[in-house]
Amino acid sequence: MKRGVTLTIKELREAQGLTQNDAAHEAGIGQDSWWKLEKGYITNPHRNNLTAIARVLKVTPAQLRAVLAAQRGGSATTEK
Repeated sequence: MKRGVTLTIKELREAQGLTQNDAAHEAGIGQDSWWKLEKGYITNPHRNNLTAIARVLKVTPAQLRAVLAAQRGGSATTEK
């Protein structure tokens, strides 16, 4: 992910050539959960899900947290 450019979850998924269903399956979550993630209804996924989603989108968990924060209009926080 380029510095200074914030992409959406949908744009990251589409860049990988994946449907919502394919991405959800690869991440081990339900398609409805993936839809909610893209729409901003899920803004703080569990750490294990965050890692799996980041892997599917080919970004780091920190980059994914930044994308999620931008979608909700905030700043990313880091987990210890």
